[in-house]
Amino acid sequence: WFGTDGGGVSRYDGKSFTNFTTAQGLPNDVVTQVVIDSQQNIVIGTNFGVGVVVSFTPKLREENTKSNIPAQNSLNNEELKNYTPNIEIYNSSTGYPVKDVNAGQNAMYKDSKGIIWIATGSAKTGLVRFDYNAVNKNTNPPAVFIQSVKINDENIIWYNLLPSPNGEGLGVRFDSNTTAPNITEEVNAFGKILGEADRDSMRTKFRNVKFDGITKWYPLPENLILTYEHNSVTFDFNAIETSRNFLVRYQYILEGYDKDWSPLTEKTSATFGNIYEGNYTFKLKAQSPFGIWSAPIEYKFKVLPPWWRTWWMYALYVVSALLLIGGFIKWRERNLKREKIVLEEKVELRTKQLDERNKVVEEQNKIVEEKNKEITDSINYAERIQRSLLASKDLLGKNLKEHFVFFQPKDVVSGDFYWATELPNNKFGLVTADSTGHGVPGAIMSMLNISCIEKAIEAEKLTEPKDILNYTRTKIIDTLKKDGSAEGGKDGMDCSLISFDFKNNTITYAAANNPVWIIRGKEILEFAPDKMPVGKHDRDSISFIQHTIDLQKGDVIYALTDGMPDQFGGPKGKKFMYKQLKELLISISNLPMQEQKEKLSSSLNNWKGNMEQVDDVCVVGVRI
Repeated sequence: WFGTDGGGVSRYDGKSFTNFTTAQGLPNDVVTQVVIDSQQNIVIGTNFGVGVVVSFTPKLREENTKSNIPAQNSLNNEELKNYTPNIEIYNSSTGYPVKDVNAGQNAMYKDSKGIIWIATGSAKTGLVRFDYNAVNKNTNPPAVFIQSVKINDENIIWYNLLPSPNGEGLGVRFDSNTTAPNITEEVNAFGKILGEADRDSMRTKFRNVKFDGITKWYPLPENLILTYEHNSVTFDFNAIETSRNFLVRYQYILEGYDKDWSPLTEKTSATFGNIYEGNYTFKLKAQSPFGIWSAPIEYKFKVLPPWWRTWWMYALYVVSALLLIGGFIKWRERNLKREKIVLEEKVELRTKQLDERNKVVEEQNKIVEEKNKEITDSINYAERIQRSLLASKDLLGKNLKEHFVFFQPKDVVSGDFYWATELPNNKFGLVTADSTGHGVPGAIMSMLNISCIEKAIEAEKLTEPKDILNYTRTKIIDTLKKDGSAEGGKDGMDCSLISFDFKNNTITYAAANNPVWIIRGKEILEFAPDKMPVGKHDRDSISFIQHTIDLQKGDVIYALTDGMPDQFGGPKGKKFMYKQLKELLISISNLPMQEQKEKLSSSLNNWKGNMEQVDDVCVVGVRI
């Protein structure tokens, strides 16, 4: 056994250490001395007195298992984890003249007769002689009793409330040679004999409190019945303990009021307020300084309900409710008959009016349906026109061997588009774009954007991505400013234009706000766009920057708009974000291109759930 400076006491079994601290019952965690006494108990000196380990108790008691094992035993530390140490504490708080045990060799010394001598750091105690065998251990439980019962925290002289046969005097006989019991009770409770005025006041105040009699030793009312206005009860109690009465601890419970026994307390009173009507039993038990519990004692009483919660009031409530309901039903029947006649007349009139209105509504519905069909047909026709301007499957399949296009418009027509062509310099150009707006306005804008790109390539014979975007921007601004508004020319598109040179295995790109990503193995290469649109902007006089990138076999190139990262959804209704899209693309980049498209579609729709799609979505993937 080893004492530690703040870590309690450690037990070493030859292989491992285990610690016992204040959590297991030590008086203090600073251990200065360890001595084995003549009974093989482990006496531990600490900064706050002495703890004596007398035995260990199994945590789980099983049938045919021994109760306790000695403090000195052959169990290893792993086996001892299933036991709890029984530690007796001897210090000033438990009534013994020992506090802080000195450090140093033999500051706690066992002599040849088994007496332990303890050197302390206190001028009052100095050297302490500790004879464990001579300690007086009272193994009898304390005698616990209730001294008084108070109502609303007031002392009550129960003898004064006990009615006499004529209803005027003290309702109990007593020896004329002894003091009347009510006088004794008055002196004990108030320190004086009460006058008749005080007694009459107490009788008046508690006149509705009922009881059958008074106990012989301590004056407690028997079969106490309290009215609802007197539903706060205080019990004063005590216990007889011949050795160290100040260490007696109590527990109590008011059955019907409490769910469990109270914590251990040294207080000798218990108050219960605002007690609901019903029958109650107050139980009390006491624990001696050596942990011996007394049997619980009981006191039973009853609290009556207020008049508005008595059975006869509930019966009156029911009868009154039935009368009210019956009267209401009769009154309602008469009114309903009158209302029925009036209602029939109104129904007849309204029916005629509704027939006339229905004819008008039917005519209007026909007009709305015709207009709606015209609008729907127009939008569907616009969708076919727009789709005819997008890059065809044949063109993409001819130039891009392994690829996918994930295109999911918010509405029937879209502001996002993907467009491609074979450039005059024998390279292949691919545009992935997000036009201003979505739906019909976005679709119209996308057609203008495609027209400007086609003119840059076909009419102007431009082949470099930066030159194509510069020309397209100028053409869009010139076209839109003709509307005459202050905002004219501010619309346009965000896009990336990639020129594929399969002969030299490179790509050249220019980008407006939309990035280009390449996944090589499990690494993503990000190529940033210019932070300006293809349209009117503060920097529209600055040329777009062109980049050339060497490719490797197996590279997967992704061009995209902001529709998927900006989609709200998920468990918290947040955006999908670019970070999550990157992680998704890295995880699926090794799959066949068609499977990648399906994974993107399912991921977007699962994230979106029941929420509305906020923007057009376009992602194009190409494997080299």
